[in-house]
Amino acid sequence: MRMRLTHTLFRIFVWLEQRSPTMLVVTATLLVGIIAWLDAATGSEIAFGLFYLLPIGTIAWLISYRWGLTLAGFSTLLYFIGDMITRPFPYAYSLIPVWNTSVRFSFFAIVVWLLASLRAALDREKMLARTDYLTGAANSRAFWEIASQELTRAQRYNHSLTLISFDVDNFKLVNDKLGHPAGDRLLQQVVRTARSCLRSHDVIARLGGDEFAILLPETDYDAAVTVSHKVQSHLLATVQGEGYPVTFSIGVVTCVDAHISIERLIQRADDVMYKVKNTGKNAIACILVP
Repeated sequence: MRMRLTHTLFRIFVWLEQRSPTMLVVTATLLVGIIAWLDAATGSEIAFGLFYLLPIGTIAWLISYRWGLTLAGFSTLLYFIGDMITRPFPYAYSLIPVWNTSVRFSFFAIVVWLLASLRAALDREKMLARTDYLTGAANSRAFWEIASQELTRAQRYNHSLTLISFDVDNFKLVNDKLGHPAGDRLLQQVVRTARSCLRSHDVIARLGGDEFAILLPETDYDAAVTVSHKVQSHLLATVQGEGYPVTFSIGVVTCVDAHISIERLIQRADDVMYKVKNTGKNAIACILVP
């Protein structure tokens, strides 16, 4: 029973996360209005304070701390107005309603802050779990997940998909002669430079050491050739300008109908890249997978 309830709540939150922020705010505001009306209609004998937390907490968790706090203030205002209108006799002291309202808002604000802070912490942990700590590129786990999703999408809609695999030639020489900090800076510069050549929805990942991969959704063979040469030329210009004695071996695989497994796609790109590396380095090889 508990598992079913947990699963149901999880599905509800997943559904809510897929709604637009405007829809969520409007719905939550209407819900607060209904709760405030019930609160005022039933008088002070029945407490409704806890029910306000449902829409307030949902907005704080799904949208932002600011919107959660705004809804908390709106809820407190409605409570205050309803209390003043429906109260059968006046308070003993005029400051009592002000005190009660302040305490209620403070309680709502604390809950909003806790929920928003927890969500931000979870989002940071999620991002770190999918990001290479050194370069800020996607890590291998995140890349496999994204590549699998894009491959499925390409198969469904019959789109082209391109995967670029590349590594840094003579990277060990940098570590041996210039030191590991210089090698780290080089890897960071590689990601920054490559990313500047890509579209916002393209994905660059560090798969390990000095090996990288770039996923180009909806990219055909001709476009892939253009992008790979652009990436290499920018990378070479950057490292030469900073005095790094390295070059780049690049393997490019483009799928036309994408009827290939993600494991096979990545392996093909690696094979093409290593073929370049074993036959002189500092070159680009592109293949088309029918």
